[in-house]
Amino acid sequence: MNMADAFWKMIATAVIWGAVVGMLVLSGVFFVPSMGEDAIAVPIVAIIGAIITSGFIWLGGNNAASNKKDRAEQEAEVFSLAQNYNQKRKRDRITNRLSDLSDDELIDLRERIQTGDISEDELSYLLQHGR
Repeated sequence: MNMADAFWKMIATAVIWGAVVGMLVLSGVFFVPSMGEDAIAVPIVAIIGAIITSGFIWLGGNNAASNKKDRAEQEAEVFSLAQNYNQKRKRDRITNRLSDLSDDELIDLRERIQTGDISEDELSYLLQHGR
């Protein structure tokens, strides 16, 4: 939240609570003498309304720019999760393929990798499809 938003939210909150306090004073002066204890409902309703309104001002009134930012962050997170899932699937396929190779095939593959006799494409094909 930037400073300008916070400033206007503070002003709106002060106006709301100022109105509630003014209403409480006026109701205390005019309603209580004539209504007695029944006038307690007016301040309670006013305070509940002020609390709900203040909560909406500070928590619920997000502007469109912050919603777009949140949406962009959410999309980036989903994209990242999808990439991580695809990488995990690829690692799992490679692990499964390596576990399917016999000891002799593993030794041969290790030697070919160490000597550089195998290309990345050939290694990828081998790990995905087998011999």
